[in-house]
Amino acid sequence: MKSGVSTEMTRLYARARHGQRVAGLAGMFVSALSSGSGAYLAAKSEREIYEAEFARERGAVENNEIEARELLSLTHQVRGLSIEGADHFVGHLAEKKDKVIEALSRERLHISEEVSTSPGSPPPPAQSLPPSGPSSRC
Repeated sequence: MKSGVSTEMTRLYARARHGQRVAGLAGMFVSALSSGSGAYLAAKSEREIYEAEFARERGAVENNEIEARELLSLTHQVRGLSIEGADHFVGHLAEKKDKVIEALSRERLHISEEVSTSPGSPPPPAQSLPPSGPSSRC
């Protein structure tokens, strides 16, 4: 009788161990799925924010390009360019309206040119980026 109880206990123990393994694997799978979907949603929402900002800047430049150019010039003057140098730089950018829009968006969002021009990948947080613009190239 003692060996029957021992055999039954061994079977119950083996079933319990199997159940623990299955539950552990299921937990790992669910955790990975949750983490991956959270990262995807965060990247997607961040990309949408940046796209919305680019759209706002495009509208601002199209509605009042002179003011947008002045703002961009002032931004570069604050970074150390002379008035003439900043106006020359912005004048060069203004040859293509899209360049003014990109520059204004980068300044407001504090992102680098590489990030703002690479489609499909979300930009990294602003804290980890070096400053953009003429003064950062010195």
